[in-house]
Amino acid sequence: MNVSARLPGLGVFLIALLAAIAPAQADDAGGQKPTVPKGAVLVPLDMNAIYIAIDYDIKTVPRAIPVVQQFFNAHIPILPLPAGVVTDRFDPGLNVIYWNSKAALQTATDSGAGTGKFISPALLLLDAINHAVAYSMSREGYENLSASPAAPFDDMEQQRAISGLSNADAKPSLHLQTQSATAGAQQILGFAAGNGLGNAAATILGEPMRTNNTVVLKNGEAVEGVTYMTTTDPTWHKN
Repeated sequence: MNVSARLPGLGVFLIALLAAIAPAQADDAGGQKPTVPKGAVLVPLDMNAIYIAIDYDIKTVPRAIPVVQQFFNAHIPILPLPAGVVTDRFDPGLNVIYWNSKAALQTATDSGAGTGKFISPALLLLDAINHAVAYSMSREGYENLSASPAAPFDDMEQQRAISGLSNADAKPSLHLQTQSATAGAQQILGFAAGNGLGNAAATILGEPMRTNNTVVLKNGEAVEGVTYMTTTDPTWHKN
């Protein structure tokens, strides 16, 4: 599949460099250029890694396509993380995704023990994209889902993205103050492609199913150096 042809405009909004510890601030009122904070690490964005990861995700998981397309339409940047930094996530405060393109993370049992099975960096990116799309749909709805506990997934937004969540399940636990916020949460939950996408994609891709939002580092580190280009090379894919 030609991802660039199917999802045009990818390079328009992806940021090429990241101050990994703290992003550079935008130009101030005086028009001064942003400066890189002391101790920050500049990391070049590997566009090829983005294309490979997205292709891996959507070539066999059709329901991921509308999620990824909506992510591109929202123009949300992906910021690369350096080796050894594995805090992949969507940051709603900055409306950006942080991603280590070469790090796979180990899943855990509900008690927190490592399973010996790993989530690929491509699927971790898809998970972050799923959260970013939810936030783009409704900030209030996303915040309400994120603030509503749902063990062992931490919160309802994590459960929605990983295993799925219905409007009926969420309604009693949401502390919604306004009708617009209620509508926002329902809009997110009603986006069927993203609801439970994590485990749906894992099933098709041969990656581990998750029953929680916990990952375990092996010897204090993630498994780095994977390419997710074949089904026989990456250790995380042999589950």
